[in-house]
Amino acid sequence: MPIYEYVCEACRHEFDLLRPMTQADEPAPCDSCGSRESKRKLSLCNAQSGGKSIAGTSAPSCSGCAGGSCASCGH
Repeated sequence: MPIYEYVCEACRHEFDLLRPMTQADEPAPCDSCGSRESKRKLSLCNAQSGGKSIAGTSAPSCSGCAGGSCASCGH
């Protein structure tokens, strides 16, 4: 099951919840105030290969970069 991030509309507390994908967009009870007025946040992910980030970044690259790996510029 994936972990989703939520923000409580009542107290603005942010929390994570492990739940099935079928329940991802359903309101979740806030673990701070108990309100069910929560919304799922947009979650970002990051992937790494060989110690270098290959996804989830906005790092500039040169025209010679291929797949996030370039010996000439270090990307």
